[in-house]
Amino acid sequence: MRPVAVIGIGKTAFGAFPDRDLRSLAVEAGQKCLEDAHVSPSQVEAFYLGNFAGPSFVGQNHLAPYIAGAMGINGVPCTRFEAACASSGSAFFHAVSAVGAGLYDLVLVGGVEKMTSQSTPKVTEILAGAGDMKVRGKPARLSPRCLR
Repeated sequence: MRPVAVIGIGKTAFGAFPDRDLRSLAVEAGQKCLEDAHVSPSQVEAFYLGNFAGPSFVGQNHLAPYIAGAMGINGVPCTRFEAACASSGSAFFHAVSAVGAGLYDLVLVGGVEKMTSQSTPKVTEILAGAGDMKVRGKPARLSPRCLR
């Protein structure tokens, strides 16, 4: 595996923004990252997005291409990674792996969530969905294979 480097970063302020949508938050962070790296959207070869439950929180599916297109990133693979609270970490892991393997030279990774679009009970229900819904109220049992 070849060496991989993070060449730019960008983020929005953390908080509840009732006047902002999920896409505008992700685009702001992504544009800041591109500017920090001195990279244009046309140089990005793939876009990886970490997002746990955007479709449930904001009703928007197909999030990675939706956000990438708003940043001017077109014609490249755009993939959403959903791994509960590790969604952005998973997206980052896969981006590093793809660059390290030589599949791409430049990948943009983002992470976004917009939980304030729903009521607290609905958000709680959505977050609880990261657990094993079949055994509600009981801890999920892991197979011995998962513990190796």
